[in-house]
Amino acid sequence: MIWNFTANPGYVFAILTTFCWTISALAFEIASKRVGSVAVNLLRLLIALALLGFITLHRTGHFIPPGVSDHQWRWLLLSGFVGFFVGDMALFRAYVLIGSRLTTLLMVLAAPFGAVCGYFMIGETLTPLKIIGMVIALGGVAWVCAERRENDATPHHHVLIGVMLGIIAAFGQGLGAVLTKIGTQGLNAFEVTQIRVLAGVAGFIIAIPMMRQTGNVIRATRNPRAMVFLTIGAIAGPVLGVSSYNYAITKIPVGIAGTLAAMVPVVIIPFVILVKKETVSIRAIVGAIVAVAGAVLLCI
Repeated sequence: MIWNFTANPGYVFAILTTFCWTISALAFEIASKRVGSVAVNLLRLLIALALLGFITLHRTGHFIPPGVSDHQWRWLLLSGFVGFFVGDMALFRAYVLIGSRLTTLLMVLAAPFGAVCGYFMIGETLTPLKIIGMVIALGGVAWVCAERRENDATPHHHVLIGVMLGIIAAFGQGLGAVLTKIGTQGLNAFEVTQIRVLAGVAGFIIAIPMMRQTGNVIRATRNPRAMVFLTIGAIAGPVLGVSSYNYAITKIPVGIAGTLAAMVPVVIIPFVILVKKETVSIRAIVGAIVAVAGAVLLCI
């Protein structure tokens, strides 16, 4: 096992995915608290779209992926709308209300949500082991969320709203993954991500004027510190994180890569202690480990 880990770069890139997504979560939390979650959502998608477009241009000679069928466009745009627009709008607001540590823990629920959606939508099996994994993941998350934080000044109703938004975000990611699976056939993973990002950008471009957030988006581009963190998050998340994960699944089984990538709630704990000076209880650490253990069972 040790030899396989050191000899196969797939393991290294799967772990790199975890660190990329951890960095993006922390960066997006900082940026969202400075300029608002809506502005961060649109701007980071625009940055990711540009970078992914140049990757596609380098590979195919076209900025937009060529040869994509109507079936693929339909399902991938729907997936992008659900994941990058609806789900991430809830996700980034949760970052502001309850922080990146608890929000990434709630995102563990994307695995059981995805398993249930896969069962009803495309006939994927729910084995007893997967059901046990879902129960364990739900239990670990619920245990941490129910913890009373005596030194936390966050209003109770903000915590409640943040948790609900985190659950919505996890459902969006789980459902989006199933929709992506339906429309992915034969496409490069970068092309799939680019099409999904297009749907997210379109959703925010339509929604932002209706939400009267255009001024906030413009002001966000004039905030150098926020733009730095926003750019770091965009590169670490949609671009490098996805690239690392896509490479990992070509070298090692998807279940192993998914398990390693699901370690964000545990990996993020030392970051929030050292960088944010956040106090993390033993209960929070144990609950995060239990929740990730449930996700591991889902990936077996």
